[in-house]
Amino acid sequence: MIAEEAHLTDADSRMNAEFKTRLYDHYLTQHVLLNAESVKIALAQRFPYLRWMIASCMPPDRTARILDLGCGYGAILLALREAQYRSVTGVDVSSEQVELARHLGLEDVHCQDVNAFLRGVPDETYNVVIAFDILEHFTKPDLLALMDNLHRILAPGGRLIVHVPNGEGLFPGAVLYGDLTHELAFTRSSLRQLAGTASFGVLAVKEEAPIVHGLFSLIRSLIWHTGSFFLRLLSVAETGEGFRSRPLSCNLLAVLERV
Repeated sequence: MIAEEAHLTDADSRMNAEFKTRLYDHYLTQHVLLNAESVKIALAQRFPYLRWMIASCMPPDRTARILDLGCGYGAILLALREAQYRSVTGVDVSSEQVELARHLGLEDVHCQDVNAFLRGVPDETYNVVIAFDILEHFTKPDLLALMDNLHRILAPGGRLIVHVPNGEGLFPGAVLYGDLTHELAFTRSSLRQLAGTASFGVLAVKEEAPIVHGLFSLIRSLIWHTGSFFLRLLSVAETGEGFRSRPLSCNLLAVLERV
């Protein structure tokens, strides 16, 4: 009976790996919906947010050794390069995305499964690991194993910057079910639980309000702050938490520290 269960578990794991491989092989063109011609528009749209993220989350030392885990086509790496960070590495399982990242001039980008890549990284190699839109792709047991590996490769006091679907947000299903490879969404509580289990401290958990960088984003920001005011009142009435305690955005940005 035990042998039969083990056989089923192995078969399920193989099916899950094959399922995700089929999706990741064409992730850029079928899900991200970008090509070399349209990426400049996408980068222009993302950079205001990425500049804010770097200013608010990254250490000031421009020589910090940084790994972007699941780097995609390299948007964060390009923003880090713009901000004068000099030691940046990326890894992604999608060959389409890595090819585009290299086309954009990023050299230290590896096309590899993240777990396989991490197994080859010596202890305490990096000062910062960025994990944007990647933790939600793992099952719970696999996620704990990943976090243990990230703790191992980070230097003492190193930072893990994560971006994940917000289970407490206004429309959590839009992000959680917007990608067939997603397994999880997170809340402030589950992020702290995950961090503590893997020996990380939580420095910050941030809501993602629109970043103002022009007229249209200003209008978005005004609508967001006006509309969310009343929803925050409802949250206070229900939970008794502080007015700005519950993050309402679709995603959470969190900064964890290796302890």
